[in-house]
Amino acid sequence: MEVATRNWQIGLKRLFLRKINSMLELNDQNRLYTYIVAHDGGNAPNPYHGTCTLAICKPKIRLTAKIGDIIVGLDHGQNSNRIVYCMKVSHIYSWSNYIKECNTKEGNLNKKIPKNELDQGDCIWRSSGPDYEDSLDSWSGHKGVDCFNTDVVSGKNVLASNEYWYFGKGD
Repeated sequence: MEVATRNWQIGLKRLFLRKINSMLELNDQNRLYTYIVAHDGGNAPNPYHGTCTLAICKPKIRLTAKIGDIIVGLDHGQNSNRIVYCMKVSHIYSWSNYIKECNTKEGNLNKKIPKNELDQGDCIWRSSGPDYEDSLDSWSGHKGVDCFNTDVVSGKNVLASNEYWYFGKGD
């Protein structure tokens, strides 16, 4: 029974990736990034308010991804064949621009600022560096200079998409 289920999951994953290829026009001009989503808590990725953003975690992807690239996050552990989300990068913000956009009253990005430690907002940093400032309280648990260096200094960019699919359970 487990083998049949696993084969079905692998087949479904292949079908989904073929669908991504045809729908999103994966070609030699863009790249496909895949990674394991260690914790699907709604912060990284942050698929809420009509825009999917990847602002914290995965600094190497955020540093190198270009507009048109596809990012697929896979579940971890026993559910490693499950797709958590897929996005086609449509906007790339520097951290300073992301902070500015999130602080405007227009658009959906202003909802990405966390209001308290239970909020899933991912616009958690008060500055874009190079000097460290404490993060806003959020569900992410990203605090301190090491997280700041990973999120802002190393990652440099925030990736955003209006063309995405989120299948996560938001645990």
